[in-house]
Amino acid sequence: VINHGHIEHFNASAKRYDPVRAMIPRGSRVLALNWVSAGDVVRSHQAMGSLYFYHLADGAAYTAFLFDVPLLPVRPKLEGRPRAPHWRHVSSFDPRTHGKDFDFLVLRGKALTDRADASKNHRRYGEVDGWVIYETIDPTPKR
Repeated sequence: VINHGHIEHFNASAKRYDPVRAMIPRGSRVLALNWVSAGDVVRSHQAMGSLYFYHLADGAAYTAFLFDVPLLPVRPKLEGRPRAPHWRHVSSFDPRTHGKDFDFLVLRGKALTDRADASKNHRRYGEVDGWVIYETIDPTPKR
């Protein structure tokens, strides 16, 4: 009873991401980054910043930060791990390096989208409610 309202509110908010999910093909590697100011919908609930994990349920091959927790019993191979900025330092995103190992980027925040727009590695694929989806032009091969 105590959490019912919170869960219901989150589910309603998370539905805004469903069209983004629908745009990403199964088997894709997805890098999703948010760098937004206070008042943005992503900041309305802690879990809103992790909506990209839905892509795994939809059949994505990989999302960034998937196993980036030392207590997790799964250890990824370090070689071949897609390059992404550390989740605490999203501001270090550089599309010349980060994103080349992913098929799609889902970016939220002008500082991130400006960088991707200026990149020769990515092209706009779509935009939904503030999330901008980019397709990587020549991603590194999947391993």
